[in-house]
Amino acid sequence: MTDHVHRLDPPVVDQKLPLQEILWFSFKHMYHLDQSNAPIHTATVRYSPLTFRIAEYLWNHFPSYQVIQELRSVILDSGQYEEDAGR
Repeated sequence: MTDHVHRLDPPVVDQKLPLQEILWFSFKHMYHLDQSNAPIHTATVRYSPLTFRIAEYLWNHFPSYQVIQELRSVILDSGQYEEDAGR
């Protein structure tokens, strides 16, 4: 009997977007997800730890994003409440 070994090669990713754009789209997704969760729970907006980490990275490494209101609002909320590690 022949023993077949299957090897999975990692996919080749053609990087078409720069890192800052990938992070920006990820931030916008998380930001709007957090915003939409607040009315469902009839609560104020509480950003997820992932939203905070992406915002902090953009803020610290890509200063041109610091003028964007959504990013500023997340940065201002940082440390205002205990982060929910389960989110």
